[in-house]
Amino acid sequence: MDGVGGLRERKKNKLRQSVQREAFRLFDEHGYAATTVEQIAAAAEISTTTFYRYYSSKEDVVLAGGGEPLDGAEDLLAELTAATDVTAALRSVVRRSVAAMAADRTGMLARYTLIFSVPELWAAFQRHQHEGRGEAAVLLGRWLHAEPDSYPVRLAVAAFGAAVTETLRYWTDHDGEPELGDLLDEMITRLSPLLSPANEGRG
Repeated sequence: MDGVGGLRERKKNKLRQSVQREAFRLFDEHGYAATTVEQIAAAAEISTTTFYRYYSSKEDVVLAGGGEPLDGAEDLLAELTAATDVTAALRSVVRRSVAAMAADRTGMLARYTLIFSVPELWAAFQRHQHEGRGEAAVLLGRWLHAEPDSYPVRLAVAAFGAAVTETLRYWTDHDGEPELGDLLDEMITRLSPLLSPANEGRG
């Protein structure tokens, strides 16, 4: 049964990749606004009904692969809890996340170029960020032994969210240079004091 389930999942992933590949090709050729779901489905050789089984909209096609490099918060918390060097632990987790995302550097660059240049995608990206802050605050509060709504937690979540976005924007503006992992390493070095348990105690 596991083999059948694994094969089914691989087929789904292959279809998703096909849809995304054709969508970005059409966005590049015709522009995001002029490209329709029907065109994307036809290019991927699927029906619009099948398209909507995997994506809610063409906006979703762009944002579905645009998770931030600081995803995997539970893994991050586990490493921070065991770490003697918070900065090193953050770098380790982020490097793993970036490695998975950067496997398709060209696709990632195209994705963020669209997100930062199309107003409706930028607005959706910001909503996505805002929705993720609650979970991040809960997890970070556990690390800092503080309430999720405390000032140190809110400050850290806001600062890291803004810093990740600005790092991605800088990387995109400079055509994917320097290496994204190096930029995130520098970001972590500059902001890691905000994640020190010494900041706890202010509500």
